[in-house]
Amino acid sequence: MRYLYGFRLLDSARQFITSAVSYAKEHDAGEWKFAVVNLATALELLLKARLAIEDPKLLAAKSSDLNEADLESGDFRSVTTEDALRCLKRLGFRLTGEQR
Repeated sequence: MRYLYGFRLLDSARQFITSAVSYAKEHDAGEWKFAVVNLATALELLLKARLAIEDPKLLAAKSSDLNEADLESGDFRSVTTEDALRCLKRLGFRLTGEQR
């Protein structure tokens, strides 16, 4: 199941990236704020996808309370972007200087 949640999050991230590119191409600079917001959302979803592949319970701010029904419904408070980065770091996930 962990890959299922990870792939769902990856698909959502892809949709946000596509939307961001669309805004950047089709709108004037005043509308680029939506492209930036969509890119930030995509980044958060990518980080959460990586967590979900490791263990879906890592997605929840309080993982001890999380069950399969909550994961399916999305009825839980998820980790923040900062929390996701800290957790990934503890798991050994690293970006090279070039990737940052």
